[in-house]
Amino acid sequence: MLKFDFFQILLIILTMPASFFFTKFTILISNRIGFVNHPNPIIETHKNPTAYGGGIAIGLTFIIFLLVQSINFEGSLIFILVLLPIIIIGLLDDLFNYSPLKKLSFQIIASLPFLFFYITTSVPLFIVFLFFILIAQNAWNLVDVMDGLVAAISSIVFISAGIILLQVNGMEFYSALSFAIACSLLGFRFLNKSPAKIFLGEAGSLLLGSLFAFIIISVYLVDKIIAVFSLLLGIIPLFELLFLIIVRTKKGIPFYRGSPDHFALRMLNNGLSVKDINKRVILFNTVYSVIIIALGLYAPTFSSLIICNCSGLIIVTAGYFYFNHLPAKDISR
Repeated sequence: MLKFDFFQILLIILTMPASFFFTKFTILISNRIGFVNHPNPIIETHKNPTAYGGGIAIGLTFIIFLLVQSINFEGSLIFILVLLPIIIIGLLDDLFNYSPLKKLSFQIIASLPFLFFYITTSVPLFIVFLFFILIAQNAWNLVDVMDGLVAAISSIVFISAGIILLQVNGMEFYSALSFAIACSLLGFRFLNKSPAKIFLGEAGSLLLGSLFAFIIISVYLVDKIIAVFSLLLGIIPLFELLFLIIVRTKKGIPFYRGSPDHFALRMLNNGLSVKDINKRVILFNTVYSVIIIALGLYAPTFSSLIICNCSGLIIVTAGYFYFNHLPAKDISR
């Protein structure tokens, strides 16, 4: 099992105050130039213009970490080249609010550098990996509808992934990346929790979904069982994507079209506060992740993997029926 040296641990910890500082600076600049998110009738808690650009602050923190970390400098430079198109395209989407087709096209373009640099396999698997990256990007985008929520979820996901990857030979770089992402998100969340002073924006959700997919794919190429354990950590964003596809399709609207059907907004519409929703999601995600970590570290076998998959399927099914039962806000009036 990898034990990071003092310098590496210090760098990971310092991403938290660095992210907080960059986020504060981004709030100042965004408000000054009018780069803000205006109130949305779908999300009733957003009543005032709020700064955009949280994803830029997190991305900048992460790039600096990659430049100074000592595990794999050459790998860091390549990874930065992979991330820059994602951050830039996410920022452009925040600025110009692309149509769904344009957004999907740019997501594909932004994902290709990772596949070209890291994937040397068959064309069918290349396509499967691309499809998975798009799924993760959109899952993280869709779950980002409430102050502090996606930052909290992602912090737990990436901390858990970092712990699991500690045991995988050759995954030291990705373990450190996971911890650094999580700490960056914690620094950002101080200013994103309710009432939020800044939002992630497309740049942030696209970056986080991409990072999750990149890490899972990289692990899959080394250890398929651990990769599936790590994939299960993303159950909440992936559930949100599946839930919205089903619910919106049943309503006769495209899954990518905005509606108050997100599970968090349904909880809000049924009496819970933003803080209460965050607490419940964090509690569930923490308990669930601890179980995945325990099995991934101490029983990474095919049998335990089947048990986890079956448990995940039960949770997703129960979650669908529960949240589908909660009425969504009516915005037709």
